[in-house]
Amino acid sequence: SKGVRLPAAERIAQMPAAVPLVATESDALVPLLVDMLKYSTNLTAEMAGLAASQSIGVPVNGLAASGARMSSWALENFGATGLRLKDHSGLGYGSSISALGMTHILRPNAGIDVLLKDVELGSEAPNGVRARAKTGTLNF
Repeated sequence: SKGVRLPAAERIAQMPAAVPLVATESDALVPLLVDMLKYSTNLTAEMAGLAASQSIGVPVNGLAASGARMSSWALENFGATGLRLKDHSGLGYGSSISALGMTHILRPNAGIDVLLKDVELGSEAPNGVRARAKTGTLNF
């Protein structure tokens, strides 16, 4: 529609080898995930989850399959019982986790502490008590 003329399409027997035109490396994963939690960027959550599922070499066909794979992974690695992920952002209807499963994921030294932020507890908190959490922006 803008005056670009192309020859008629032809069927080919085999795809030609792909040649990258440009490549770039993203920032390190941990700072990206910290920002994802801080700003609740759901697209980052979905892409990170899909990439994590695919990184183990098992093909996944969509968010539901990837969420199921991550549910199994969390059970294997954290003992997160009652976990059913339909996606990675938490927006998929039907995602759930038991309170016990969540405590297994959030327990000290589970490896996610670096992603969370310090939360002010106020003067009522006992000495030495520290809270790290994900704060949300869900408002609708």
